[in-house]
Amino acid sequence: MSRYIKKAQVGGDVVITDHGHPVARLTGVDKQGALERLIAAGAVTLPSKERTPSRLHRHV
Repeated sequence: MSRYIKKAQVGGDVVITDHGHPVARLTGVDKQGALERLIAAGAVTLPSKERTPSRLHRHV
């Protein structure tokens, strides 16, 4: 079992089968959070400068 866990840790997928039929998949945990994934995909951009709540209110 530990060799399959090691394979998943380095980015591989392990498909678990029952009589030749896939029933589960063992994959590594994504180390990036949701925000980091969105930034990497270009779906989100961070503000160019930090704003205080009072400055945010003026821009709404």
